[in-house]
Amino acid sequence: MVIRGSGGELHTTVYRKPTHTNRYLHASSHHHPSQISSVPRSLINRALSLCDPPYIECELRVVRQAPENNGYSWRQSSRWAQTTTRRKPSCVNRSPVYLTYVKGVTDKISHYLQRRFDIVTRFRPPALVKSILRSPKDRDPLNVPGVYKIPCDCGRSYIGFVKS
Repeated sequence: MVIRGSGGELHTTVYRKPTHTNRYLHASSHHHPSQISSVPRSLINRALSLCDPPYIECELRVVRQAPENNGYSWRQSSRWAQTTTRRKPSCVNRSPVYLTYVKGVTDKISHYLQRRFDIVTRFRPPALVKSILRSPKDRDPLNVPGVYKIPCDCGRSYIGFVKS
């Protein structure tokens, strides 16, 4: 958000939509630790990089309350904000590996791939049940108007036509 000061100068701070709820990934959720630590780290770094000095304290009060409401401790959050996520560039440009996060299993796989082959691992949450189940709106393809072909064991095929 850009604010015009009394002397005509422009100041910046973080803008939140009126519908913003301060709900983020909960600290106790089943996600990779790097994803959990990124929530308070990104909020703090955003406040420090976007806000002008007169607005930093006010924004940090808001940022402190949001992670605490989502199960984070402020002490740990500020520690995470001081760490950097930048890595030194590697000589070989390899594609990352995407794994579904399973605590204690994919951590070990990730460390092994990084140490042994210099392959970066990205984690994604487990699949939702709704993405596994068939949609109740799926249609039977033989009830849709058109031409269809069904192969037979004898080497011939049956070709049919369904009217609309």
